[in-house]
Amino acid sequence: MKKWIIGVLCLIILMIVLGIIYTYKEEKIEYIGYKEFSYIYDKNDLKTEEINMNNDSEYIKISGLKNKKIEKKINKKLYDLSKKYVKEGKKIKPIVRFNSYNILSIEYGGQYINIDLTTGNEIKLKDLIDSDNITPVIAHGYYESISKQIAKEIKEKKELIRLITSEGRTPDARFEEKIEELNKELSNIYEKAVIFAKNIDDDINYSISPTGITIPDLKIDVFRNRAQINLDANDSRSKLNFYYKYMTKESIYDGTYKGTKGIDERQYRRQ
Repeated sequence: MKKWIIGVLCLIILMIVLGIIYTYKEEKIEYIGYKEFSYIYDKNDLKTEEINMNNDSEYIKISGLKNKKIEKKINKKLYDLSKKYVKEGKKIKPIVRFNSYNILSIEYGGQYINIDLTTGNEIKLKDLIDSDNITPVIAHGYYESISKQIAKEIKEKKELIRLITSEGRTPDARFEEKIEELNKELSNIYEKAVIFAKNIDDDINYSISPTGITIPDLKIDVFRNRAQINLDANDSRSKLNFYYKYMTKESIYDGTYKGTKGIDERQYRRQ
C-alpha cells in the first residue's frame, strides 16, 4: 500500500517537473521565435563593381550614369574613401547595401556613405527627413527602438533568474540590480529620446534600406553591446524623403545596364 502511495506521489512530482520544463520551453520558443517578411523593390539601372586594391582591399566603381562628370565624381569619392582606410592600415571590402531611388548606400566595415546619384553629393541624415519633422521622427525612432531593446534585456534577466531559481540555486544579486537599472533607464526613455533628437550630429553614421533608416553603433550606458535606432518607413513614410526626393522625371541612367529586383528580407523578434 505504501509503495503504491509513494509511486503515485513520484508520478505527480514528475508531472509537475515536466510541466515546468515544458512551460519554460514554450515561453522560450515564443521569445526566440522570429516573424519574417520580404520587401521587393527596383534597383537603380546602375552597375557597381568591386575593384581590387593592394592590401587585400577593394573599392566600389560605378557605371551607367548619363552624366559622366557626376559618375567620375562619385568614383573618385569612393576610391578616395577606400584609399583612406588602406592608409590607416585597414583591409576594407565595401559592400553595396542600397541601390535604389537614385540613391547609393555603401558600407565600409560598419561606417556608411550615402550618395545622391543625381548630383554625386553625400546625403546627410537630416536631408532625408522633412525639416519640420526631424525631432519628432528621430525621437520616436529612439523611443521605439531603445525601449524595445531594454524590455528585451529585462525579460532575458527575469527568465535567467527564474531558471536558476527553478534549479534550486540562488541568482546573483547583480541580475536584480541590472533589472532595476534597466527599469530606471526605461522610465526616462522619452526625455532621452527628445534630447538625442535635438542634438543629433550632422555627420551621424546611418544606413538606408528599402524599409527604413538605421542609426547603428550607439553607446547606451545600460547596454553591454552597442545599440541601434530604426526609423521604420512603414510608420513614417510620409516623413522620410528618400522615397521620392531624389527621383527625377527623366532617367539619369544611360541604359547600358538594367537594374534587377531587390529583396529586403527582415526578421522581427516576437515579444
